[in-house]
Amino acid sequence: MSKEETLKRLHELGLVAVIRGPSPELTVRMVEALVAGGVTGIEITYTTPNATEVVRALDRRFGDDILLGMGTLTDPAQAAEAQAAGARYLVSPITDEALGRA
Repeated sequence: MSKEETLKRLHELGLVAVIRGPSPELTVRMVEALVAGGVTGIEITYTTPNATEVVRALDRRFGDDILLGMGTLTDPAQAAEAQAAGARYLVSPITDEALGRA
């Protein structure tokens, strides 16, 4: 999915649930409940334990049925890690040139 398509889909969804889960297992269950309720815009924060593994599991489970992203990125290495795990978009609470390029 291109950047433009991702932005369009985010706009169309109108809602993104930002999840800062207490554990990987509970985070996955929280997302399952959200998706069952019709929420398909999902962002997992890097403050979630084993966040990249959670995103990888969610990507395997839901694929393109959800728009999956990762947030709270603060380091360029996290950008590559998040994309490899299956995140379609990334969010950072900081402005950092190196992170933006990543």
